[in-house]
Amino acid sequence: MRPHKSKSRTKPIMLMLITMITLSYISALVLAVPEGPTLSYVTNYTKVAAGAAGPYNNTGGYIYEYRMTITQVNNRWKAFVGNVTATLALTDSAYSIYSWTLAGNQTNGNVFASRNDTINWNRVICANSSLIAEEETLINVTSSRQDSIGSTFSASNHTSFLVNQQALTGCPTVYTYVNNSAQAANSNANHFQEILLASNYSGTGYNMIYSTKMEDNWYAYYTGRTYDFQMIVPDYGDTGIAADIPYYFYVELA
Repeated sequence: MRPHKSKSRTKPIMLMLITMITLSYISALVLAVPEGPTLSYVTNYTKVAAGAAGPYNNTGGYIYEYRMTITQVNNRWKAFVGNVTATLALTDSAYSIYSWTLAGNQTNGNVFASRNDTINWNRVICANSSLIAEEETLINVTSSRQDSIGSTFSASNHTSFLVNQQALTGCPTVYTYVNNSAQAANSNANHFQEILLASNYSGTGYNMIYSTKMEDNWYAYYTGRTYDFQMIVPDYGDTGIAADIPYYFYVELA
């Protein structure tokens, strides 16, 4: 006859297993916030300055009317484009027990850029006019200019962004170009939407966050070139400043 198992020994073991499972699940939730990716530099592009126009041999005694057109590089802004290789893993700080490499059409989420590395992802809101004005002051941008942050992020009808499980709508928005052409501000049809967010870091101050949704190898600003993300961020407004604004990057998989 088998000895009778004591229930008093079984309960502590079951409680221990339940506790371990619960703690593991909580740990996974805590880690499911935007994280800093590993960056691999590929290349960069810019416009080569053109030489002088002319000379034009005009006859004396006449008044000549010309219409001049020029496109010049805006040093007050810079752009980031690229692709994302995504992996989901059950992991601790150093080792994984299992991982899943996501196919391109399964890679959803956001790419973030910020001047700051102190981001409270539990307190992310849409940037407002006063926060934008504060950011412009900090990086020496003239708010009345056509290329100021506020003038650039002038739309607000983007699709809903899910950031750290919080849905954000009505944020300041810009639509970067596709195939060298401007996009209409239509939230139902556009790609590479970029919105302006802010994170409360001290109860009174905010950090600005530039956020764009990941695409699946979509046609980007340059015809024939595809990327998973593209975004623009401001640099110092005074081009006489002998420094560039460094940015920190974060990625959140959805």
